[in-house]
Amino acid sequence: MRPFSFFLCLASACGTAGPVDSRPAWHAEVAGGSDCQRWQRRATEEKPESRWHQRALWRWCRCQLEANQDPSEPLLRMASLGSEAGYLSDGIAEALADEGLSLSLRRRLAGQLEGELTGEPAAALAWGRAMMEPEASRTSALRAVIRLDTHGWRGRHARALLAEKAPPEEAAALLEAALEPHPSVLASLGHSEFGGSLRAAQRWLELCEKHPTLRCKKRAAKRLSELSR
Repeated sequence: MRPFSFFLCLASACGTAGPVDSRPAWHAEVAGGSDCQRWQRRATEEKPESRWHQRALWRWCRCQLEANQDPSEPLLRMASLGSEAGYLSDGIAEALADEGLSLSLRRRLAGQLEGELTGEPAAALAWGRAMMEPEASRTSALRAVIRLDTHGWRGRHARALLAEKAPPEEAAALLEAALEPHPSVLASLGHSEFGGSLRAAQRWLELCEKHPTLRCKKRAAKRLSELSR
């Protein structure tokens, strides 16, 4: 009876599983490979609950950015749908930091997104707002990014930027925090994409060598070596 019961359960599971989205013909096309109106049409053709609808919106947004055109429509639609955090976060960060778009357009878009986001997308919005500030007055905005994305890449980049103008002791602490190993497996092996940047690691080591009282040279050299693998 056990084999029969197993197959009965398997058949029941298969029968109750949700439908799998079939790949559209355009699934392998890159965002800039078609005119942006085509991506708009594809987003309209896909069902709102389909993951391909979100991906079409994302590629439409990327297409607009590559053409230095306003990405507000696809980006706001992604936000209203609660799209996957990675797509939405990257779209927000790229759009708000894109100097190919006017500052007034980016500020208007940031205002439209305000209050609609949580988690990673909210951190991306904070990052974008910081990048729109003049360098001389970014400090408080960058600290807001760190509060929202303490261990993520935007928080790490914010620390590295703050370190550029901080006193030696504070700069060393900021760089060390920015370069902490990421919780992923690759990062524990020193993969620079996840663990931090080589440039920041080199700056940390140079700072420690220049100020021996900081007593961080050994840690900085070890982290640079890990990220260089």
